[in-house]
Parts: sequence; structure tokens; C-alpha cells
Amino acid sequence: MLTQTTQRYWAGMLTGIVIMICLGWLKLILTGNILTDHNPYPWELGYPVFICFAGALLVFGISYWKFIWSNSPEKKNYKTEAYLVLILASVMVPFVSNDVIIYLAHGYLSNNGVDVFSHVNILSQSVWAPHINDWKDGPFVYGPINLIPSKLANYVGRENLWLTFVTYRLMMLLAGIIIIELLNRIVQKPKDLLIVVLAPAFWLHNVGHMHNDLIAMLLIITSLYFLVNKRIIIAAIFIGIAMASKVSIVIYIPFLYCYYFFTTDKNRMQKLGIICVSIVLMLLTIIGCYMIFYTGTSSIEVPFAYLAKQNANKSFAEILGEILNVLLSDQSVQSQLEVVDIKKTDPKVYWWKISKTVFNAVGLMLFVILGIIFIIKTKLKPTKEQVLELFIKFSFIFFFIYLHIFQAWYLVLIAPLIVLSTNVRLRKYFMILCCYSGVHTIMIAIARPSMLFILLPILVLVNIGLFLWQFRKNYLTIEAGNIQVT
Repeated sequence: MLTQTTQRYWAGMLTGIVIMICLGWLKLILTGNILTDHNPYPWELGYPVFICFAGALLVFGISYWKFIWSNSPEKKNYKTEAYLVLILASVMVPFVSNDVIIYLAHGYLSNNGVDVFSHVNILSQSVWAPHINDWKDGPFVYGPINLIPSKLANYVGRENLWLTFVTYRLMMLLAGIIIIELLNRIVQKPKDLLIVVLAPAFWLHNVGHMHNDLIAMLLIITSLYFLVNKRIIIAAIFIGIAMASKVSIVIYIPFLYCYYFFTTDKNRMQKLGIICVSIVLMLLTIIGCYMIFYTGTSSIEVPFAYLAKQNANKSFAEILGEILNVLLSDQSVQSQLEVVDIKKTDPKVYWWKISKTVFNAVGLMLFVILGIIFIIKTKLKPTKEQVLELFIKFSFIFFFIYLHIFQAWYLVLIAPLIVLSTNVRLRKYFMILCCYSGVHTIMIAIARPSMLFILLPILVLVNIGLFLWQFRKNYLTIEAGNIQVT
């Protein structure tokens, strides 16, 4: 049983979750459509909805923080609490992101013989077309593994949209169940399970809004489960499957082999031999997964070419572009807020391009600096904790600086490293970021023009401050000393 104090914190978290569930259903009732992008709440509800969402997230975040860091005696496990959050999030209607509808639309087209990887401007042919606005011109930009669940859901639902939707929801619920079970086997302390499950990046964005990062997370945790049990070859195969779902999983490949190489009690030649075999199997796994839907080089080239043309969105690069555009163009802030479809001739696009180049350079520089400091401080004889911290920080650089598009739900991909690490500061940073970064997503559910959009640069500038805060101690600080991960 939870203590009286932790019960109060738990009640605060559940209140925040229930409010956000109600916001989703309210939007569905008021608009009569599950479409999210450009189908906002009525304009008169813009400020009340933002206040409710931000307030609920604040109440949740404070309670989440106090619950995790409370000194009350811990239970033997927190699976009951984890399952309660999972089930609650599973009754949420998406209201801050429309991505799941695009997944399902591509699955429907694929079931009807359309090559969704090699063709653009195809979503209008789907029965899901009335529920799609943004990204309707794109191919399926994820790996083939992520297409399979949406194909299965459409196969079950046929052209019944709600049956398809519920089927996909049940599959994501199953993924969440397996994640909880695997996490419970690798966490070091019982409450560590809830650091992940209570993170909004997990329950709000991936379970509630069904982003397909949940599939990648499931594969990553499966891989790490085998890694910590010293079965590197099976771990490499699951990382290969994960790579065939989300390309951003590339951050885990060097981690997998560094962790194994620096922490395994075998001689160097044995380790190198096993690593070589596992790399071959991992590459074969990636190739095998891509061959499922492979129809030629265009099935790989078209999605990457499409992504390369997209503008920055909700990232440091966008904010730099926004600020430069305000300072150096003749457009007023209010006129920019009224623009829904940004023309290619808009100066904002020019500044986004410049800011992308800047942050590419900054990201690469940070990777190199952090790597050099790691080598100097560890003399290439790191502990497990040092390897974990290195790649957690690599991951933060990758998602916040190097990626041109950052969304709050990407953070769930870092969660498996967080629970393996004993670094308290990085855990706290992860928790704050998971709560705080979700605020900007509600803005796409508010009608333009809205002065609330002025908050976006402020929010992400705070994000930059938080990023610098977690790097404040020489880029590599091992707070846990030589504590070993078991």
C-alpha cells in the first residue's frame, strides 16, 4: 500500500491524467471528428483549453516529481500502479497530434496494393483522408516494421474506421504491457519502473496518442533485457529490428557494442569476434526487415528525400529561425501567427535553412567534445555507469540539437537508458523535460490566430536552458561513482 503522503501525490497525478483524457473526448464531441491538425477546439475555448492542459500537466508534473523522490518506504513493486496508468491512457482520444491517423491511412493503402514507401500524394486515396490535414502529401517515412501494426489493424477493421482505430489501440496497449513486464525485470529499484511509465512521453504521447515510437521502445527494451543478461547477439538482432522501425535508433548501435566491450569479462579477441558476428546478424536483420516491402531503391530514397525537404518544427532550429525572422524581416509577429501554410518564398523558410546548418555544426561539435572528454577521463576503461551516462548525453544532443524536428514523444526512446543509469541528475532532467516539453503540443489544437503561439519561442528557449543545465559539470560527471549496473 502507498503511504498517506504518496497517496496524495498519486491522486494529483491521476487528476492530471483524467483532465487530459477529458480534453480529448471534449474535442471529439465538439468537432465531431478525430482529425487534430487544423481541426481545433472552438476559438472561444482556446485559452481555457490551454490553461486546463498546462495546469493539468503542471499538477501532474509536481506530483510525479514528489512521488518519485519521496522518502517513503518503497513497495516491492509498482506494477499495479503502472498498469493503472497504462489502462487510463489507453482510453484517451488523440487531441494534440494526428500522426496515428496517418499511420492507419498508409496501412489501409498498403493493404490495397499501394507502395506507400515509393509514392507521395497518395493519402487522398485512403478512407482515412477526411481525418488528415498535415503531412497528407508524404510517403510512409518510417521503417517497414512500423507499417505492420497499421496493416493488421486495417485488416481487422476493413473500412470500419472505429473498429480499425480500436484494434490499433489494443495492439499499442499490448506493447505497453510487454514494456512494463520487461522494465520490471531490468530496473534496479522498484520505483524506477514508474520513472518511465509515469513520464508523459510514455503515457500521454505514445500510449495516449499512439505514436509509433512505442514500438521502437518495445524493441529497444527487449534488446537491453538481453544485453544486461550478456546475450549480445540476440540483443543485436532486436536492435536491428528496432532500426527497421525508427532510424533514430541508430544512437543505440554504438551504445550496444561499447557497453558490451567495456563491461564483459572476456579477452579482447573473444569480445571482438562476438561483436563482429553480432554486427553481421544485426545488418542482415535490418536488410531482411526492409526486404518485406522492398520494391526498389525508391522505397528507401523517396521517404528520405521527402524528410530532407521538411521544415524544422518545434526544435531549436525552428526557434532560431523564428527569432531571426521577427528581427530581420518586415513581417509583424501577429501576421506570422495568422499564416497556416508557409510559402516557400517566406523569409521564415530561409532562416530555418540557416538555423538547420548552424545546429548541425553545433550538434557534431558537441558529439566530438563529449567523446574526447570521455576518453580523457576514463582512459578507455569506463564503468558501466560511465558508458550509460555518455550515451544518455549523446542521446540528448541527438534529439535536441542535431535533429531538425523534435517532438516530446521522442523522449521515450531515451527512457530505457535512464532506468539503467544511477545518475540522479540525468533522471531528474529526463522527468522535467518529459513534462515540460509536452506544453507546446497543445498549441496545434488551438485555432489561429492566437497570441498563445508567441509562447512557443519562450518555451523552447527554456528548453535550451534546461539542456545547458544538464551539461553544467564538464560534460561528463559521474555522480554514482563506480556503482555497477546489474
